[in-house]
Amino acid sequence: MIEHTNKLLQKEVTRKEFLQCVAGGLIFVFGFHNLLSLLQRYRQADQVQPHQTDALSGFGTRKFGA
Repeated sequence: MIEHTNKLLQKEVTRKEFLQCVAGGLIFVFGFHNLLSLLQRYRQADQVQPHQTDALSGFGTRKFGA
């Protein structure tokens, strides 16, 4: 097992291969569903109009007592 790990660490990779490996690792660690929901939140925040920002954090947006 240690030899296999050392071989993987010694292997030369291109920038594209490295970024693919990092992205795959992040998806594995955080989960595909969580990654999609995170991206969806950023997309929704970009689509919010300036006059709508008060409505997103004001009265009636949270459960009672939260």
